[in-house]
Amino acid sequence: MESIQNKFLVTEHQSILLKKEKNHFIIFLQLRIKDKWQESAKIPLITLENGISICAADFLPSTAKKNHSLLQLENKRDVGFTISTEIETQNNIHPWIHFTTKIKFNKDYTFYKTGPEIKIHLIPKIHLSKNVVTIQQPSRHTPPTNEWKSNDMPAAAVWNPESKVQTFFFMNFSKMEWMSPKNIERFSIYECGVHSSGTIGLIHRIPLKSSITFPKGSTIVFDYYITQEYCEVQPNQWDLMENLITRCFSLIPGQVPYPKEGLNWTEFSKGCIDDLLKEKYCWVDPKSPKYYAYVMDDSELQRREAIGRSNVFETMTLLSLLPPWILYLTLNPSNSQENHVRRMYRTLNHFIDPASNFFYNNIDYYPDKGHTIIKATEYSIGDSWYFFEPILRLGWVVRLFPLLSNSQSYLETFRNMVKKSMEFVKKHNYEITAFYDPFTLKPLYEVLDDDEQREILLKRSRGEQDIIWKRKAKNYACLGIHLYIVIEAYHLFQKSQYLDEAIKSAKKLAEFSPDTLFWEPFEIAYAVSGFAELASISKDYTYLEIARKFLFNELRMFYWYNDNSFDWKGKRSNLGLPMACIGIRYPAVKENIESVLPWLIFLKTALKEEKIQILPRGAMKIMNLIRINTFYFFSNVLSEEFIYPSRRNTPCPYIPFEDLEMLETPPHFSASQEYSKKGARSGTLGREIYGAGEIIYLYLMFEALAKSIKPDIMVLNLDLFDFPLMDIFPPKKLNFIIYNPLVEHTNCQITFYPRDYENYEMRIQTLSRVKRTNVLTLSKKELNTGIKFDLHEGEIFYVVLTPIEKCP
Repeated sequence: MESIQNKFLVTEHQSILLKKEKNHFIIFLQLRIKDKWQESAKIPLITLENGISICAADFLPSTAKKNHSLLQLENKRDVGFTISTEIETQNNIHPWIHFTTKIKFNKDYTFYKTGPEIKIHLIPKIHLSKNVVTIQQPSRHTPPTNEWKSNDMPAAAVWNPESKVQTFFFMNFSKMEWMSPKNIERFSIYECGVHSSGTIGLIHRIPLKSSITFPKGSTIVFDYYITQEYCEVQPNQWDLMENLITRCFSLIPGQVPYPKEGLNWTEFSKGCIDDLLKEKYCWVDPKSPKYYAYVMDDSELQRREAIGRSNVFETMTLLSLLPPWILYLTLNPSNSQENHVRRMYRTLNHFIDPASNFFYNNIDYYPDKGHTIIKATEYSIGDSWYFFEPILRLGWVVRLFPLLSNSQSYLETFRNMVKKSMEFVKKHNYEITAFYDPFTLKPLYEVLDDDEQREILLKRSRGEQDIIWKRKAKNYACLGIHLYIVIEAYHLFQKSQYLDEAIKSAKKLAEFSPDTLFWEPFEIAYAVSGFAELASISKDYTYLEIARKFLFNELRMFYWYNDNSFDWKGKRSNLGLPMACIGIRYPAVKENIESVLPWLIFLKTALKEEKIQILPRGAMKIMNLIRINTFYFFSNVLSEEFIYPSRRNTPCPYIPFEDLEMLETPPHFSASQEYSKKGARSGTLGREIYGAGEIIYLYLMFEALAKSIKPDIMVLNLDLFDFPLMDIFPPKKLNFIIYNPLVEHTNCQITFYPRDYENYEMRIQTLSRVKRTNVLTLSKKELNTGIKFDLHEGEIFYVVLTPIEKCP
């Protein structure tokens, strides 16, 4: 150990400066700007209530390591608590300065209006104006509302026009498990952003509802990261957002431990299908395989009665199950399952109005009376994304129908619904509102201009405030689903009108600011896919660059931390999973997969066209975390103590829970459900059959056509979401990404399962800064036995298998 120096170099362009004042020190950040060191921020390590700041002036430095990577500080004043801070520098591609501050209370300490905050004072002081560029989290509705709070990515960024400096901030909530319902419920009161005082950090979004007392002897920890960079040219919000996401990738691991040994999606998809065939618990009627939205075990039957649900059934459940199940059967043939799927396919006809050829989402069905299409009434309010997504998934089914012999095509119904989709967006001027009038497809605010209609709509809602919000709420990202729909139509019908509509929709999407595109995360994912499809069709690769930005923006709705509240630490993981919907505050299986599945065509297009610089390498971490952490949505994996009590036992263990509880998740109990303490509420909403198709997709994405003998290594099939090739799955030519998420070098054997041909050319390309390509000729037997790969830490390979045709 050596004595403290005044300056700690982080990189050649960033440093920590300790300035001595009297007998104490103040911490500054410095940047080298045009060969001159300049102070860029002052660090008050914590801000207490009433603006009282504990900064480095309250500390005396103690010890530092010789390599200057760690600085330790502790206070010497008797102020009711002891505070210590470690400042660690990280020398990676995007260097961060890591702060860990611990406060131990020596007596009971009460906060009355605000809890402790972290505010970094920027130099010169920032003045919020139109020239200041910011990214703030968590994600919000458009326009923002306090009623629906999110709890996703804990980060913020700002570009100061006076200093030309970008400042990035990341809060590591994974190490802050002290937050609880007893004190501060994290994003229930906090946000990461820029304060009106011109500071950046962890700040209050709303006052405390009641005072909070930390008892004597308790300790709270704040763990956060800061980095800065000079940027002379003003970035737009999209660029600043991309810069933030790129830097944050280095702060999350690509790998987490498997919940149990031996878990694999091959077994779980087979188990899921077996459970879906249990008519007593999943089917409405044994004679007609219409599916419930949730498994009808005893607990769900009680809940269903309590909330007064009639026999209303959604086409979305069928449309969730049909596409992956059809693809599954191409690899795992079964006459009985094919007959069952064909019956499911025919059931879609019940949702079509013969008079208008309109495809409705709901029917009312009773086995002894038959079905009735549920149409809009004068009390109906439409949810916009729920209008578009059934059309999109119907497009998949239409494309896949050749794989089901002797089946009716719904091609004309799809064509009619594409027309309706185009009519919808035009009535909204391509700025889609979150809610609409089902009779006219008009935005809800247009209907509300009529006093008589307003009275009717009040009866459709929870009151005046709800109507005010529904009138204002926007869902611009819905245009991403429409973009994908018209591209489906272009591939199916080869009409230029659909391509023109796609280009117009894409142009409009690119005009929105990133902060205005939050509702369901998969809406943005379909926009990513739509841009990638346009790049492939037009050969205009600026669409790929836009797709990359949209993918990064979608990642703002993902969990970049592990919720270690209660006794969850080390026993479950939500890291890398997307939030189900803005304001819902928990991850759900359907969104876990649907939010990344559309990325496949973007990744494949970027690799095929050799646009490797566009490839978001950090996205591989997210996909791998989803691959592993989705196992926690099953009662045979998640610890029983964390599951809502009446959901612990089930006849359908391979159908996933809808909800994995988070600290901020609101209670979802119905009148029939018993109260359960916080920390034991996962699965409260039931086992979602409409998300079971995503379990089959996990198998198709990560194991069906290739897998590693080491489960830690991710093998990703890129040919699953290619719409023009969907009906010839698997295609002759196969594309894969192989990713090593480990922080160590490893060797592994990967088996491949191509079809039909005896010999293949394997092209292996490294996606590192030094491009290397290796070409092998291999037999099908060798591929089935396994090929050895040598993978460095974090390495990514692009592998293409091309069949070698025999000469005639």
